[in-house]
Amino acid sequence: MLTTTTLAAFLALVALFIHHRRTRNKTPPANNARKWLQQQRCIIDFTYAGPRTTLKERLHLRAQANRRLVAAFEINNSLTTSSVTTHEQFRKAVRGMLSKDTKDWEMLYRAAQSFQYHSKHHGPTSIPLARTVRHVCLPVVLESIFGQGGWSVVNDKSDEESVTVITEEINKLWVQSKQQKDKRDEEAAALPTTNLNANKNEPPISMVEVSPETALEFILPQYETLWRVVLLTYVTAYHRQPGLDVAKRLEDVPACLGDRERERRALMVAKEGLRLYPSNKRIYRAAAASSPTADDKQQQQQQQQQQQQQPLISADVEACHRDPRIWGPDALEFRPERFENDNGRDGLSELQKEAYLPYSIGTHKCPAFAGFGDRMVTMLVAVFGKLLPAGSTVVRFNDEELDGDLAKALPTGREDMEGWVVEWAR
Repeated sequence: MLTTTTLAAFLALVALFIHHRRTRNKTPPANNARKWLQQQRCIIDFTYAGPRTTLKERLHLRAQANRRLVAAFEINNSLTTSSVTTHEQFRKAVRGMLSKDTKDWEMLYRAAQSFQYHSKHHGPTSIPLARTVRHVCLPVVLESIFGQGGWSVVNDKSDEESVTVITEEINKLWVQSKQQKDKRDEEAAALPTTNLNANKNEPPISMVEVSPETALEFILPQYETLWRVVLLTYVTAYHRQPGLDVAKRLEDVPACLGDRERERRALMVAKEGLRLYPSNKRIYRAAAASSPTADDKQQQQQQQQQQQQQPLISADVEACHRDPRIWGPDALEFRPERFENDNGRDGLSELQKEAYLPYSIGTHKCPAFAGFGDRMVTMLVAVFGKLLPAGSTVVRFNDEELDGDLAKALPTGREDMEGWVVEWAR
């Protein structure tokens, strides 16, 4: 006859056995996250297409996924070409553009301030936020690419009016490109560049021929990956995080930029902004690795038509940056301090470092990864923080939930932001 103690021990063993049977085939959550993350990284670094793809093959996979940009803007750069020569020439030119010292950052800071025309005299009682951010970001990008005085307008409009036209048309075409894919609106596509003259005698791109038609090839990759990150980071850091003293982190901007010791704490604002709001929420690739090889022109055209039907695959960068299994329960919170440890150095875990992908990975990493991108976002967020400070302004989302709940995550679609306004506090 079983004693009470023996029975209890037996039942405990049974419970342990049942628990083991239920869990033995389950991977711990961290391992699940790592496996899923590796799948995303394989898409980004092209290893999904094979272990030894050539540069031309990788360019082809990316170009096929970016056909809509060619259709909308008729650009031919590293993101849209299958040509190794075009890719390498573009990368070489861009590396020259991104080399900045502290004086350059101070110049760009002044350019950003001078084009913040909406708030010079506190203007109207409210200003459209998305339009204002675009209006500031584009001139800064132009100054960054073409140098001070390296661009002008080619019509009788003021710089302010022309910048408004250019930014609105780029935004309109970008939205249309996602809706219409390979279709091209010739009349609309001509509008952004007809308002812009890129002067060729100015550094830092004197080594390349620049015309209004080719200027967008350099402008789009920088401008379009920038303005939404700046807007969302500014709104989150200054208007959605009570108690976060982001102004303290950015008080030494722009003087600290370019000095690796002085700039570290300020750059964490950009790093966290790029984590929550990556400039590319998804990275797309063509699903097949085939590229045009036929010698006959007609056969090449047939192959190209077939490739237009190729399905696309994508890596979800935004999900990698927000997964609570990787980033913890505060994954959706804006916390720049997560990027520093007690010694002020990189505080990310190894898994978080693998999951942090704002500039892509591998040999096709964005050239801005080496500091330029973080500094540009930091500088522009600081400009808006000082010109539109939280104590003097209020962001209205024209959305009952967003206006009433600071903890609610911000939507990140460009059309979601069009109704947001900044009001001057009374």
